[in-house]
Amino acid sequence: STQSTWVERSSRADILFSVVDLNDNYPYIVGGENIYLEVTEVGDGQPFPGTFTLTTFSVEDDDGTQILRDSRIKCLTFDPPAVNTVLELTADSFQKNGLLQVISSIDREAPGMSLITLEILAYNWQLPPMDGTVTTTVHITVKDVNDNPPVFAAATDTVNVKECIEYGVPIYKAVATDKDAGINAVMTYTMTISPPSGPIADFYLHSSTGELSVARALDREDLTRQTYKFNIQAADISGFTDSIELTITITDCNDNPPTYALQVLQLSVQEDLPKDTIVTGYGDNAPLQYAKQGSDLDENGPNTDFSFQFIAGNLRERFTINKADGTIKTAEKLDREDVASYEFVVEVHDSGTDPGPLTSTVTVSITVTDTNDHNPVFTDSVYEKIVRESTPIGTTLLTVTATDKDEGVTLGYTIDPTRADGLDPVKLAKFNLISATGIIESAGEFNYDTGPTEYNFWLIASDGTFTGDAQLKIIITDINHNTPGWFSNSYCHFTQPTFYNCEYNTNSPEGTRVGGVTARDIDSGSFGVVLYSAVPPSPPQFDVESVIGEIRVKLGQTVDPYKKFIMIIAAQDNSASARRTECQVRIDTFYGPEHLIIMHVDATEEVFTLQSNFDLFISKCTEVLRTRFPTGRCQMSHYIRKDARVVRHLLQDSGLMVNVYGIASDAANGENGLSAAPIFLTKEEMMEIFSDRGTDTPSSALITAGLAMPNTPVSRIQMVSDSLVEEVAFWQTGVGIFLIVLFTILAAVMLAGLAFGAYRLINWLSNRPQPQPAPKPQPKPKPRTGKKKFRKTIRKVLTMNKLATGKAIDPNSGAVYIYNKLTGTTRWLTTKEGGGILQAEAVDVTKIDDPNPLKVTS
Repeated sequence: STQSTWVERSSRADILFSVVDLNDNYPYIVGGENIYLEVTEVGDGQPFPGTFTLTTFSVEDDDGTQILRDSRIKCLTFDPPAVNTVLELTADSFQKNGLLQVISSIDREAPGMSLITLEILAYNWQLPPMDGTVTTTVHITVKDVNDNPPVFAAATDTVNVKECIEYGVPIYKAVATDKDAGINAVMTYTMTISPPSGPIADFYLHSSTGELSVARALDREDLTRQTYKFNIQAADISGFTDSIELTITITDCNDNPPTYALQVLQLSVQEDLPKDTIVTGYGDNAPLQYAKQGSDLDENGPNTDFSFQFIAGNLRERFTINKADGTIKTAEKLDREDVASYEFVVEVHDSGTDPGPLTSTVTVSITVTDTNDHNPVFTDSVYEKIVRESTPIGTTLLTVTATDKDEGVTLGYTIDPTRADGLDPVKLAKFNLISATGIIESAGEFNYDTGPTEYNFWLIASDGTFTGDAQLKIIITDINHNTPGWFSNSYCHFTQPTFYNCEYNTNSPEGTRVGGVTARDIDSGSFGVVLYSAVPPSPPQFDVESVIGEIRVKLGQTVDPYKKFIMIIAAQDNSASARRTECQVRIDTFYGPEHLIIMHVDATEEVFTLQSNFDLFISKCTEVLRTRFPTGRCQMSHYIRKDARVVRHLLQDSGLMVNVYGIASDAANGENGLSAAPIFLTKEEMMEIFSDRGTDTPSSALITAGLAMPNTPVSRIQMVSDSLVEEVAFWQTGVGIFLIVLFTILAAVMLAGLAFGAYRLINWLSNRPQPQPAPKPQPKPKPRTGKKKFRKTIRKVLTMNKLATGKAIDPNSGAVYIYNKLTGTTRWLTTKEGGGILQAEAVDVTKIDDPNPLKVTS
């Protein structure tokens, strides 16, 4: 056979790779994200010169030329919007340049046109498109051209100036506005006279501020200087002007006093002159208004408007004067027996205020002639008498008297039947007033308890023509003639007028209230204060609080459950002749953990214990219980604040845990039920009534009842166990836990302090210096810095701080030295024999010499 031979053959080829550019870079506008430009406003008030280019934007792209050719540029936003009518952005689709051109007039004074903002965008539409774009904000400041004149707000203006104004005081400010900015808005003010006018020299105009002030004294009484007319012109630097015509009127100041002819007025007035009668026209004398004939050079008005007032002698204010015309009137009926004549001084003044009113005076003398015009006057304006309710009929209570300054009159006394209690015939009949003597007697019986306790009358004294009055107040006082009576309360069940039923949980916290009684006395004051006490043979385990009637277990006493106790309690008022009554209190005891359920009430202690809320809570719970036991009732044993429970309860909601029990019937109520025992419902029976099928959710009946007691809602029901009714130890309360933690932290801090002190003491003892022979002199490096004073300071510092933090080698001598990083100081390291330690030597820490201040250098 023929054997084939395999021959290896090969060839070679060159491969050329071409990298194609992709659109993976954002195009951008040369100049960055913010470009700032300036342009001068053009065409405002003049023809627009034509479109011109403001600037050129260049677009760059890090990709290839082909991709750059596909870049575009456009404007996204204009601020203000009107800019799109002024500027135009054009772009060449095949080139990378964009032109920003001014296409119409730019008015810097137009709204928002002083600063123009454009947001322009560079983008590329070549496929595949790039996500995202890059924008550039163009800020264009429009520079001002002086193309606006000054403008006054009005063509004319007026101002009034008082003639007594001081020199240099500004009276007016000419204000013109110019829409231009900067120096183009600076104005100069000038003033010229506009006849007819007062002299221009009386005023001064400040050329820069436009402020017009008084240059010299003014005088309104000079007829040629009463009115001024000026033309005030404002001009800017380009000669634009505007003017305003200002009229200045000089007003009057009170600089001329009034003058009067009449000085004295004599009058004669009868004492029976009616009130508000003019008395100035009597006799041969002219009325006081004559004074108005006086003259005053000042302008008619306040400066010549007279005013009148009494300044002396108007005794007891028996007269009034009209301030406007000086008319004098009587303020009341005059009494010659009181004052026979009057003399007073009237001041007449004008009403000027600049600088002030000017005055003169006139004397008025009035003689009062006699007539019978006095009213009787009681010796007291108010009579008050305290009368006991047991006062017999016919007893003289008091005597009232009145006097009359007129002669030969006889006074009679009556009670006014048209005012106060005189309108009530029943009250009026209780008293008898003897008209001739003023003696008041009792004419009926008084009862403080049924009232009234106070009588108010008006007394009348009459002389046949005139009358006087006074108030009479008679106060009836109480006597102790009522016995306290017993009433129901929330503590015990009030079954009969003198019998209470109470129940007591023998497992209650110490100090829990057993019950209580309530008595009231309708007498007043101390007669109505009721005090309570236990009457033997009441059980010794209980006591009653003397003021509020609460029944509690005496300290140190124990009470067995399921027992019956009869307690007799007396209530008496607090008086010397005390009235007393007694009641019976039946106390039935029970063991709470077998009968109590806990109602979690979402209310504070203050809200729950409010009497109205507590009574409503018990009554609604009784209503729910009577759906099963028609004659039963509910009562509270005690309650516990949730924030007083042990640690595991601290995170619960705030509120109260109210321990409630129930009694099945009223068979044991009252004296008739003394032989019967109350049937306490078990806690399981209570849970069936008040919970939803034995869960902690309130029953539907309790929820319905809760709608009527929104202030004490029940959120959860729970059966009571022994642990739930035990008192909480102080160390388990929130306050106790806080104090324990606080004292633990303080103890830990004290122990840490003691440990640190012991450590420092041991460290000091181990490093205490030992007596050593004087070391041999060692070469010292020259001090690096400082003067002698500085070196001494460093030595003192190292004397106080001898701890070294490291060691190093001196490059000159090869000796070893130690240094302190805290103070920056060094010391040669020597053995205890005084020899130096070189670099090559092994350093034995036990042989290192103690620090020596003389070897220290810095």
